[in-house]
Amino acid sequence: MWAANDSTNVKPMRHYIRPCVYFNHYGTPEKRDNSKKQYRFAQNDIGFYVPLHTKTWYNKDSIGLSTFHLLGTADIIRYKPQLDFINESYKIGRLSAGVRIFYSNGKKSVLHFSLAPFVSQEFRYNHQTRGRFTSAFIYSRTVKRNFSYRIGFARTYTFGRALHLPILGMRIGQIDKKHLNIQFPRNISFDFPIGKKAWGSVFSRAMGGIYNVVTQNTILSPIGTLATLRRIEMLNGFQCTIRTGQNFSFYISTGFATRRRLNFTFHENDAVQSAPSTTIEKIPNSLFLSFGCSIRFGNVKKAYHNATMYDLFDLQTINRSGFNERASADGDIPTDVEKYELNQLNNLKYKDVEDLVNQDY
Repeated sequence: MWAANDSTNVKPMRHYIRPCVYFNHYGTPEKRDNSKKQYRFAQNDIGFYVPLHTKTWYNKDSIGLSTFHLLGTADIIRYKPQLDFINESYKIGRLSAGVRIFYSNGKKSVLHFSLAPFVSQEFRYNHQTRGRFTSAFIYSRTVKRNFSYRIGFARTYTFGRALHLPILGMRIGQIDKKHLNIQFPRNISFDFPIGKKAWGSVFSRAMGGIYNVVTQNTILSPIGTLATLRRIEMLNGFQCTIRTGQNFSFYISTGFATRRRLNFTFHENDAVQSAPSTTIEKIPNSLFLSFGCSIRFGNVKKAYHNATMYDLFDLQTINRSGFNERASADGDIPTDVEKYELNQLNNLKYKDVEDLVNQDY
């Protein structure tokens, strides 16, 4: 009977990354183009990631601790572009599932690979779906606590078409304190703590995608023509993230969407027509609003004061699919409050618990 409650039988924690469910919304208000017609865009994203396998082992020097992490991911995104200048309004869905792999050599290096196939389709029509995928391979090196760099390559649709781009980036400053992140393709942020539970971030990043739609009028092409809509814009703004604890955080961000471009390519029976694609350029700059939350579950192994593991967690945050966002205050990176509580626990002396030890039960 007592053995069932023996704390020595507690199953040890295996993972460093907690399962997470997240939701994001992004939208721009109605904005008139040069012909005095309106354009607006909104999207909602709900998804999750979960650790499937984690392995930890000591290196040959018996000092460094290597780790391997395999995560499963999935998300659903709903896009709603409204293009009144061609009398079109679409509702598009995207379903994605994939894997993320991380390896840390226990010293200063982290390898990351991600693969996320996805399909998208307009809700109103049962036209043929197009299968696509995004992927990334990144090497990150933590030179010291306040500096790291990363190199690699990525397949992305952020710029409205399938591109294979190099990844070059660096972090200046401690990742759990104020720091500057610069990464190509365009993703720049300056992150800083605000009090004990909030983070601020001034950022500039690209955002876009590719969508299959069907025309509803004859302004651009015959009704029912399959078209590919490509979109890109640059976001410049400020984000505030609140971490109420290890298991929940939410954010709100706003700023300006600039350099906005739309491109249509028309198809007939899935073959590109001989007519040239129609490009709608110079959509006016606009304000944007984005907000979301993350809920994490369970307990995990801690990585206090481990700068290399912090960079691993940061890679996990940067490569979340859907919004190309770089969320501040990753839930697996300890806050100053959590580190203070750990230090208080480590500094306990026998006299602090003597009265508990000597109690006669």
